[in-house]
Amino acid sequence: MKEKKKRKITTTHIAIGIVILILLVLAAPTAYNYLNATFGVKDCGADVGCFKERAGTCSPARVRVTESTLVGSATAYGEIRGMDMDKCVFYGKIENATGVLEIFAQEDVTCRFSKESDLTELPSRACTGPLANKVNLAMRYLGLGVKE
Repeated sequence: MKEKKKRKITTTHIAIGIVILILLVLAAPTAYNYLNATFGVKDCGADVGCFKERAGTCSPARVRVTESTLVGSATAYGEIRGMDMDKCVFYGKIENATGVLEIFAQEDVTCRFSKESDLTELPSRACTGPLANKVNLAMRYLGLGVKE
């Protein structure tokens, strides 16, 4: 019976392994950014127009906007997560809020809508979550009604 030769790990092997590991670590952020830009979520920054354009095709995107009014200010985060079955999935969260708007702070909402829908005219039944409940209640309280 023939004996298997044992391979000796030399310092050369270790050095080559370390060089390959360093190259992988250095290349990872570039590869991640490329893949994310090509196939991933488009970061629209604070550009609501960019976000609405992506929502029209249900292409993954995110936006973060801070608005100030007479009654307070709020930072809102929105994300188009893509298609699930025949519906486009939107996720939103109020990250920070001051003044009267504080009641919405840290609340989130998930909406499912057809690509043809206008994000600003979603029926109340399309959205779920604590933020959706509070917005619907506030709209009814103000007598504005919500689209059913």
